[in-house]
Amino acid sequence: MPVPLSQDELRARLANNIRQQRYAMNLSQEGLAQLAGVHRTFVSQIERGLRNVSLDVLLKLANTLQVDPVELLRSSEAHA
Repeated sequence: MPVPLSQDELRARLANNIRQQRYAMNLSQEGLAQLAGVHRTFVSQIERGLRNVSLDVLLKLANTLQVDPVELLRSSEAHA
């Protein structure tokens, strides 16, 4: 049975996965924000684990990054 995650751990995981996927697509935070229809500072705060993300925003980011939203929440060990 998986160990429950804290909100901080899940935010950190999301932040890391968004950043990695953004780098892989050669996008700046501003570029990602423009394509996803959110503010650049919001993307920055998400990547620093400072903001909670609604399902709507998670879906916008995932679609822009061309991944399933679940992939943005997976642990890095699951990617290996």
